[in-house]
Amino acid sequence: MNRHTISGWLVLAISLVPIAGISQTKPSLTILSPASGTSVNPGQTINVEVEATGFVHPASEAIEGPDMASSIEKPLKDRNTFQLTIPSTVEPGATSVHALAILEPGSLVYSEPLELKVAVTFAVEKLTINNKHLGLSFIGDQTGLDVRTLTNPVGGILQNESLTFKSLNPSVAIVDSNGIVTATGLGITQVIVSHGAISDTASVVVKHSGVRGDLTGDGKVDSRDIDILEDWQGAPAVNLNDTRDLNHDGVIDEKDLEIERTLCTYPNCATHN
Repeated sequence: MNRHTISGWLVLAISLVPIAGISQTKPSLTILSPASGTSVNPGQTINVEVEATGFVHPASEAIEGPDMASSIEKPLKDRNTFQLTIPSTVEPGATSVHALAILEPGSLVYSEPLELKVAVTFAVEKLTINNKHLGLSFIGDQTGLDVRTLTNPVGGILQNESLTFKSLNPSVAIVDSNGIVTATGLGITQVIVSHGAISDTASVVVKHSGVRGDLTGDGKVDSRDIDILEDWQGAPAVNLNDTRDLNHDGVIDEKDLEIERTLCTYPNCATHN
């Protein structure tokens, strides 16, 4: 097996032996997958599928790169899939993979380079929920968690898909993968945000005045409550106890608005008498 180091490239090296005197189509190599522009992380292992055409009686093919500790050699087939590990030391940005065929007596065939995007990785040193005390006024009410992370290097942005959100009591509140907390029942619970072993906790209180149609928690029904209900038109109820679903048909719609207007504390749903 031949080893080749080309600065800035991860190399798929393929050793092939043609049969003399036999007419051959022009040999070529094509990387079928992954797609150009695929994002990868340092240390990640990906499958690289290579197609070889026009070669006769190949000896072997191998995969290796400039910063890789080991290479893999296998008999060449029309298609081969290699497991390529992106070096943990590779710099963020663009890097390339290409296939290389070595023909006797030393001529080379290259595939078109395949560009990979090496992601910038950040070590999370601290995770903080800024709004640690959440108050929700009705079943179905929502709010978002304000999560901040301290990373090394400083300034790194941690996407929500890197965070784990969990509610300790889903019968009071649930939280989705974007950190949106939704009230599902009256009571108190906690939600936990974590990244690996680092975590922080926020408390959630869901309370209601007991006044039917009151969505602001002030004990009255007025234009502010109607505004909230209008914002939720067409949304499904979170459960049978959803405070917004006044007719309990499973959806917040115009029928609920009609009922809400009959529940107003003051004439014309004014905010005061």
